[in-house]
Amino acid sequence: MKRKLTKKQEAEIAARTLPVYKGYTIDIRLGQIRKVPLDDLPVFLDFDSEEGDAILSEFVLSLDKRKKRDKEILDKLFHYFISRS
Repeated sequence: MKRKLTKKQEAEIAARTLPVYKGYTIDIRLGQIRKVPLDDLPVFLDFDSEEGDAILSEFVLSLDKRKKRDKEILDKLFHYFISRS
């Protein structure tokens, strides 16, 4: 029998879960986008790379700032890029 999570537990899990966009995992802490297909070699892209920048731009445009989780992601991205300036 599965145990139902509380809202607080769900929020804690969501906070630790990296966002995924079109099969790519977006790791803001490392400034990296990763895709690890089961039948091929993994792909690692830095935010600064041309392809990484294009995927990150699409990802940001797909976010809805009215949603709490998306707003948190945008905030983390903002702080990531500010800290690099």
